Amino acid sequence: MVVVAVAGGTGSIGRAIVEAIVADGEFEVIVLSRKVDLELQKSLGARILPVDYSDVGSLTSLLQDNDVHTVISALGGRTPPDCERSLIQAAERSSATKRYIPSVYGVKYPPETSWFPIAAAKLSIFEALEKTNLEWTAVCNGFFLDY
Repeated sequence: MVVVAVAGGTGSIGRAIVEAIVADGEFEVIVLSRKVDLELQKSLGARILPVDYSDVGSLTSLLQDNDVHTVISALGGRTPPDCERSLIQAAERSSATKRYIPSVYGVKYPPETSWFPIAAAKLSIFEALEKTNLEWTAVCNGFFLDY
């Protein structure tokens, strides 16, 4: 069974993603989170693994050891972009990981908006992905109005 890791899978958007993938039943889902919540783990039906997003080496090992094929990032908007860039580096270094979906939900900012801090952060994620051999897809669906 293909293993999918959802970073930020305990948050509102991430949890919705985890629940949908688990309900599909075609994939093994692992939730990457800064802390483990055993009650939530049980209710989600997916393992929650603690991670340090600043440690590329440990992230790489986690992806490799769990044979994670696809990483879906749902890291929150207040998460520093360095955390996502570290996760991208780890996915690139892991021989198991082939695909990545970044946490760039919302709008796709054009390069000329890089003066705006949020736009600069999102654009830096695209730049990081373009430097990898990962297959990646950005979901720019507009704003989530009910989260």
